[in-house]
Parts: sequence; structure tokens; C-alpha cells
Amino acid sequence: MTGETYDVRPTPPDSTQWFDPRNPALWVFIALALPGLWLLSGSVRIAFTAYPSAATAAAVLFTAYTVPFIIVLRRLDYLEREPPVLTAMAFGWGGVVASMAAVDGGHAVQGMLAKLVSPTFAATWGPAIGPPAIEEVLKALGVVLVVLLARAHVNSTVDGFVYGAFVGLGFQVVEDFVYAVGATAWSRGGDDIAPVISTFIVRGFLTGLWSHTVFTALAGGGIAYAVVNTRLPMARRFGVAAGAVGAAIAAHALWNSPLLRDGFGFGGIGIVGALFIKGLPVFLLVWFLFSRAYRTEAAYYGEQLAQYDGTPLVRPGELTALLSYREREAARRHAQSLKGRKGTRAAQAVRRLQHLQTRLSVLSSRYPESPKWVLETLQNPPTHQWLQSERARLGGLAARRELPPARRREQLHRVAVQRCVVDLLAQRSRLEHLDLPVAVGTNQKRSPMAPWALGLAVLGVLVPGAGAFAIVAALMATRGHLPSDGLAVAAFAVGALTTTGWLLAFVLLRLGAG
Repeated sequence: MTGETYDVRPTPPDSTQWFDPRNPALWVFIALALPGLWLLSGSVRIAFTAYPSAATAAAVLFTAYTVPFIIVLRRLDYLEREPPVLTAMAFGWGGVVASMAAVDGGHAVQGMLAKLVSPTFAATWGPAIGPPAIEEVLKALGVVLVVLLARAHVNSTVDGFVYGAFVGLGFQVVEDFVYAVGATAWSRGGDDIAPVISTFIVRGFLTGLWSHTVFTALAGGGIAYAVVNTRLPMARRFGVAAGAVGAAIAAHALWNSPLLRDGFGFGGIGIVGALFIKGLPVFLLVWFLFSRAYRTEAAYYGEQLAQYDGTPLVRPGELTALLSYREREAARRHAQSLKGRKGTRAAQAVRRLQHLQTRLSVLSSRYPESPKWVLETLQNPPTHQWLQSERARLGGLAARRELPPARRREQLHRVAVQRCVVDLLAQRSRLEHLDLPVAVGTNQKRSPMAPWALGLAVLGVLVPGAGAFAIVAALMATRGHLPSDGLAVAAFAVGALTTTGWLLAFVLLRLGAG
């Protein structure tokens, strides 16, 4: 099969250089980012001048909150990772351009509704009408800009989800900072960080999983689908992209609407339940669509690697293990189960082997001559001495600059593939030395403690200390061997996030009281 059949278009050779001064999209980004950055820096300066403690607390909390999101997004983008500079630009578009442009637009719609309908209607339903449409369109334009900047790096629907999530995350973090400092101003209690903590708990923990990051991921997935599926009719591609942006607007509108705002009359517990009812379905929808797109991408890159199945590069069973998150972790867990330091070294070697196998599949999708270059390298016995000399030889070839440009490009492609093969053979030799010839997992039963650990982690959103118990339960479920099965890893991650959040909140409250 081909990449067209799988709706995946591999990055063409020599397309790693996305920075092109002749590209108008680059200057559009700069022209919009500079005034946006000026406006944002002015707002931040005012916040730190008026409420230094509250602004510092908000900056620390939401910066720390961003880190696990970035880690998760990078892990989800496992097979063909996006260039960090492009994901940073997507984040910057959301946090600088979209967030600053949305402020005036939202106020304008609010004023129009007050004049056309009534001030009461504008106050009640305005947040569900103006901001969703304006903000989601502005954020979706960030994904479009990435496409215009580096079309070659948007080669699957998965990429659209990733870039959209980074745009939404940037917007979300800046908006949360503004709301947190604004809560301090509205409380009229001076430079108090208690409103910041409350905002962090509500907007970070209770609503963070189904906020702007998820909305824009949905829109980005639709845009990438339209960009990649060139074999489909234009009307269908445009319809999917427009439908995805429309769905993001609708989800945002439902979230901002006054529906279920009273929590069914059950107070705080009812309000939390209403937040889950309004937000969880959107999160599950995006996860379902992303999973389908990921399986398509995995099938494509799996086919690229299948041509080496049965060689020292890919042993039987490893291909299946590589393409599934659960199977990848099972293989690492099995390696970790070896006694003592041997297990740690084996797990590291398996992780490195899997990364190299993924890289080989991506390189094979880009360079049609890859199988020939791989076969040439495999003809030599992979002794330690040969691996060392081959690395040196390939390094010398990469450093040669006297060749004509076309020949040099071909040589660099060949060196990249063969260097990957050499590194793979080295990791294979290391695993065989550790008595682990095949990097696959075993049919180990999941510990019954893992679901309980995840439940404790979720409870940690509302109950201080529950997240710490979740961490302990996750470690017990995996006997201290992390990363482990998906539930235990999720429990550990959520437990660590909630525990860190509550600890930061406690420390900042103590500092504020002092």
C-alpha cells in the first residue's frame, strides 16, 4: 500500500528547513506576534505592578501546570514527532496572537447583543455566543498558519491534533493567568493569593482537561484531515475542516452557556457533576477521533518497518509491540523485570531500540532507496569493532562538503539511514548481552490495584492528599517499575499533578499569609 491509501503523506526529503524568508506566512506570523507580544507584556507588567504576589503565584502555578500537558502531547506524538520550533510557534500563536485578538472581539459581541436584544441577555448568553466563535476561529487560524509555514510537516491527521492542542494550550495558559489575577482584583482584598489558588483549582483541575486544548485539538484534526487527504473531493475535505471548527465552537459554547450552572440544586458537588457532564463528552470524542487517526498513522509506519521484519532490526513480535502504547510499555516492563541493575539497563536499551525502530520507519517513508541502504549495512557482521569503525566512517561521510549539492543531499540521506541501522544493531547487541533477544512484553495480568490507583488520582482533584496515595498505589501496582501499564502510569501522572498542585497552593497560601 501507499501513503495515499493510509492518508499519511511522509515528509519529503530536504524539507526540514521550514524557515524561508520568501514565505509570506512567516511575515504574517511576525507581523501579528509582535504587537500581540507588546499588548501581552503590557498586561503582565500591570498585573505584577498592581498585585505582585498574586501575579507571581499565578505565573508559577500555571507554568508548572503547562509542563505535564507538553509531556503528554509529546508522548502522544510518538511515531513522527513534530519539530519543537513549530509546536512552540503554535503555542505562541495561541498565547500571544489569539488571546490578545480575542479580547476586543468578545467585548464587541457583548455590546452588540446588549443593543440588539437586552443587557440581561448579553450578560447571560453573551459568553456562549461571542467568545466561542471568535476564539475558536482565531485559534484554528494558528493551525492554518503552521500548514502555510511548513506544509511538509503536517503529514497526517495526528499532526493536526497535536498542533491544535499546542495552540489551545497557549491560549488556555494565558487566559488562566489573566483570570487568576483578575480574581484577585475583583475580590477587593488587596494583593491576596487566595483567589489565585481558587482559580487554579477550578480552571486547572476541574476544567483544564476539556478546555481550549481539547477544543482546538478537535479543530486542528479537521484541518489536517483536509490538508492530507488530497485524494478526496474538495467539498468533503472542506466540509470536514469546517465541521471540526464548528464542533469546537459548539463545544465551547456549551461550556460557556448558563445551562446546568446551578448544579441541579445540589451545591458544589452538583456543580462539579455539571462540569463533567458538559466537558467529558467532548474530551472522549476528541480522544476517540485521535485514536482512530493514530491507528491509521501506525499502520502506515508499521508497513514501512515490516519490510525489515525478521532481521536483527525488527525481530518477530516487535513490530506489533512498537505500534501500540500498551505493548511498548509492556516490552519495557518485561525488560525492567530482570533482576537488579540488569533490568534497568535492559529497559533503557528497549526504550532506545524502540525509538530507533520508529526513526527507521520514518526515514524509510521519506527515502525510497532506504531498503537498499539497509541491506548493504546488514551484510556486515555487527561486531563491536565493526560498529565502532562504521560509526566513524559514516561521520566522515557526513562531514564531506566537496560533493555537488545533489550528490551531497543523497549522501546525507544515506548516512542518516545507515547510522540509524548501526545504532539499532548496537542496541540489539546490548540486549542480547543482557539475555533479552526480543523486545516484547509478556502476557502479564494487570494488577487489580491499578484501577484503584487511578480512582484515587481522580479523587485527588478535590481531596488534598488523595493524589499522594494514588502515587503509592501506582508504584505498588507495578512493583516500582514505571513506566508500566497504562492505568498505573495515568494514576501516577494524575496523582503527581494533583499532589504538586495542592502542595504549591499550600506553600503559596502560607507565603501569602506571612
